[in-house]
Amino acid sequence: MNKVIISVDCICDLPRKMWQELDVNMMHFYITTEEGRFRDIFELNAECIIDYLEKGKEASSSSAPAEEYKAHFLDLKKRYKDSIIIHI
Repeated sequence: MNKVIISVDCICDLPRKMWQELDVNMMHFYITTEEGRFRDIFELNAECIIDYLEKGKEASSSSAPAEEYKAHFLDLKKRYKDSIIIHI
């Protein structure tokens, strides 16, 4: 029997507790600031970004490059053999 594996972009806004309990695989976005580029959720959170913007500083976001998505899905394929992977 095949298992269904769920993968999402971090912008889907699932609470951390939920995606950890349900074993949802999260793909990050990048937040770029004057201080550098950070992986959303993994290296900073929404509160950090809001605080940063409220100080009058600028930030931008972008999805991970295609190579990182490819690595993400290859890793899922390797870890969850014979499973169906759905990305939302």
